[in-house]
Amino acid sequence: MIIIIYILDVNLNANPWLLNILADYGVGFRVQNKADLQHLVGLGRVDPAGVSFNGSLKTASVLKFAEGKGINTMSFESMADLKKIAKSAPGEKYFYNLMEALISYFHKFS
Repeated sequence: MIIIIYILDVNLNANPWLLNILADYGVGFRVQNKADLQHLVGLGRVDPAGVSFNGSLKTASVLKFAEGKGINTMSFESMADLKKIAKSAPGEKYFYNLMEALISYFHKFS
């Protein structure tokens, strides 16, 4: 079985009208920072279960803020990142952001 999940990166288009329409259709969202997260949660119509936090600069305070808003899916790009997330937001769902890791790796050689 193939499951297709539509996800919009909030920093690409933060228009409240568009985000609310997409939320009504069950589209998920990806946020990169606390400001995007506050904007998205402030709309009031977005299900936190459909939001993933993918920012590369995850501080403990931002992770706790995300967890407090019900965001329970977070990406990691290294073992150090995973350990930081697990310490600040235990019990959350984590996924490895392979594309970001590959881009970072190849930028080292360009």
